[in-house]
Amino acid sequence: MPAAIYAAGSVTRGWGNKNSDLDIFVVTSNIHSQSNDKFAAVALTLPSIRIRTLEGDRRLDLEFWTPDQVDQLLGKFEGIDVFDSPQLTPRELGLLTKFSTGQALTSPAWLRTAQERLADSHFLTVISNALLNEGEGYIEDATGQLDAGHSECAVLSAQFAYEKTIDAFIASRGELVTGRGKWRPKLLRAVSDDENLYSTYWNIVTHARLHPGRPTQWVNSVLEECQHLTLSISHRTTNDGGNR
Repeated sequence: MPAAIYAAGSVTRGWGNKNSDLDIFVVTSNIHSQSNDKFAAVALTLPSIRIRTLEGDRRLDLEFWTPDQVDQLLGKFEGIDVFDSPQLTPRELGLLTKFSTGQALTSPAWLRTAQERLADSHFLTVISNALLNEGEGYIEDATGQLDAGHSECAVLSAQFAYEKTIDAFIASRGELVTGRGKWRPKLLRAVSDDENLYSTYWNIVTHARLHPGRPTQWVNSVLEECQHLTLSISHRTTNDGGNR
């Protein structure tokens, strides 16, 4: 009997479409293998998880984790400094990201306990800080590219910087942007009802106000928005004592 089975992802949030997969997470110590199973590496004592796909009216993507793997993964963010950077694989990040919106199919108490552990940890603050650091790297790139006269490249670096910073903002407020960022607009609206912020975000990512003859002006305005967002994140983190 699995310790827990839960569904997560865009479908469970009401964001899915007819082509969306349903993500199913099975937490069990007894996994019955099938010939078409695949494996993914994780940075845990047991270094892999089993992955299985079931085709039907809606494709099911199953991940099999042991209770010890989940416990060790949650423990990476407990009792650490908010500026630490525990090693995370994409599968580990995916599991943690989908915990908060998971819907229990069995053992709701197990999922609720795991969700509470994650909420009480420094997970989101650590991720937010890491994203800010990545954004800072793109800001430096954009500034250097402008100085060297590579304005078109600076436009792209500024956009990357803003995307990392907006992702950090979203993380600081309880959600995570993963993958290629396809749910970023919905996640931003989920954490903030500030229409001015959303309008600014949308104008930047669509280059709505980028004049072909004045790229430097656009780049500088985007970098200023990054600074404003960073200050709002830092203020919130300080007031929250480094917790979510």
